[in-house]
Amino acid sequence: MKHLRQTTGTHPRPATTATAPDSGPVVVLIDNPRIDNDALEWAAAEAAARGSDLRIVYAFPWTYLLDPGGNVTVELRGRVDAQAKVAAAVRRAGRVAPTISISTCVVPGWGSRSLVREARRAGDQALVVTSRSQCRLVRTIASRTGASLAVIGLADQQAAGSSAGRVVVDGGSLAATAFGFQSARRRASGITIVGTVQRDELSVWRKFFPGVDVRQRRTPDPTAGILLAESLGAALTVVARDHDGSSAYDVLRLAPGPVVLVGSGPRYRTRR
Repeated sequence: MKHLRQTTGTHPRPATTATAPDSGPVVVLIDNPRIDNDALEWAAAEAAARGSDLRIVYAFPWTYLLDPGGNVTVELRGRVDAQAKVAAAVRRAGRVAPTISISTCVVPGWGSRSLVREARRAGDQALVVTSRSQCRLVRTIASRTGASLAVIGLADQQAAGSSAGRVVVDGGSLAATAFGFQSARRRASGITIVGTVQRDELSVWRKFFPGVDVRQRRTPDPTAGILLAESLGAALTVVARDHDGSSAYDVLRLAPGPVVLVGSGPRYRTRR
């Protein structure tokens, strides 16, 4: 069975004075290297901004074969082709973020299984990135890991909402709000909180993130429709999987820009 083992590689980052990561690695699936470049480039840029490592996962289709010893194996040409595609992805990610450390996982089989396995290995602090074309995988990954998930759809915007260029968050979730503030600080952008956040709680966020411009859209319940309206042109939209499941997945499926579904792993505290 040794012929079916996954192959891995590591491409260490050059010497740098970058700050230590404030969260886990970024894991990205390139299900189709020809159409998943937006997700790959976004993942590389996000890893650089977070000071995290990037893990590129590619699961390639394979034909059931037996070697002379009767062991299941993979046609050499298929593996070579897969490794060539991943090498191209590493080069592309390196052009976006030259200082990050990149590792790879190339394995025959299903992309969903490979991504779940890598997400579990990376831990609940990881950020798993998929493209809009892989949106069907999100529920599978969310049900099997505690990692946060990013779905990247960088389609051209026909119109920009009132939160264009900002980070939009589901204010009904502490985890989503914390993730949103960190993301806004990294991007040097403002944040729009959809929902009702108490004044003293908002003061704490402003204290810990003094450089982030805060805008609040008050609503008793941050529904998918309101979040989608605010997401038009937004730099990032952040929702929580444990707040309103159907609403969160509607935003993931329909929002035109990048969306993060914050997982159960991160735990945030604010000191008063």
